[in-house]
Amino acid sequence: DIELPSGPNLRKATASALARLAEGNGMVVAAVRFPWCDKCKEKDRHFAKAARESRDKDHLRNVVFVSVDAREEKYLARRHNITCSDQCSLLIFKQDEPGEPYSVPGRRYHEEVHIDCYKHLLPVVSVVEDKETFGRVTSAFDTAIVGFFRGAKEEDTWYPRFRAVARQLRGHALF
Repeated sequence: DIELPSGPNLRKATASALARLAEGNGMVVAAVRFPWCDKCKEKDRHFAKAARESRDKDHLRNVVFVSVDAREEKYLARRHNITCSDQCSLLIFKQDEPGEPYSVPGRRYHEEVHIDCYKHLLPVVSVVEDKETFGRVTSAFDTAIVGFFRGAKEEDTWYPRFRAVARQLRGHALF
């Protein structure tokens, strides 16, 4: 019998349950797995440990961790390009970015899963109103990309492009 990763703070989910969780929670981290994959089994131990230990970390307490059986949820796996490969990708769903999950490589250590969560808890683009906030926000990352827009982000034609680049480089720089 083949098992998906499970444990405290880690639940098994279907595609429909995952969609409901993504709507109702700030962040959901999903391991969409082919249970027979040996490469994924090793990473799944660390994923389960990350889920278990996240309950004790202030910023990660509200992150939901789930595992999804790719055999049963083929459409979900295909839609997000999940394959049986060395990557054993994780999908990160954010409530404020519905329908746009992030795909990150599966991690070899539970701390790396936590770091990915921290990076994705920030908004994709941080709006800075004053100099003090600017200094605090830009010192949080090694690289900060700053865009100045003339109007409100809804009105400026360049903002959607800036946001698209920010999504692609998420975790590598602060936007």
